[in-house]
Amino acid sequence: MLTFQHHMEVAALPEEEQDHWLDFAQRMHWSRNELRKQLRASVDNRHESEAESVRLQLQISPERMERWETAAARHNCTLADWMAHVLDRAVQTTPPSNALMQ
Repeated sequence: MLTFQHHMEVAALPEEEQDHWLDFAQRMHWSRNELRKQLRASVDNRHESEAESVRLQLQISPERMERWETAAARHNCTLADWMAHVLDRAVQTTPPSNALMQ
């Protein structure tokens, strides 16, 4: 459930963006602080993307692609946005480990 503080965090944004962020915050069960952090990261990323663009190519199985697209659709966002969110969250919450590289 979103609080008044969640709504205050997005009040300066255009209405369409407010709806997008509040919907995302509700689906992802973000606290007000997490919403604020994600908004700031989005603004930072927007400034970075204006300065530099990076293209990433992945070779993955069709089954994996379908799973990822299904997950993104469940969160009502694009695959690229979903992937960025998942990767950002993994970096923030996972202690350094070489387990994936072994």
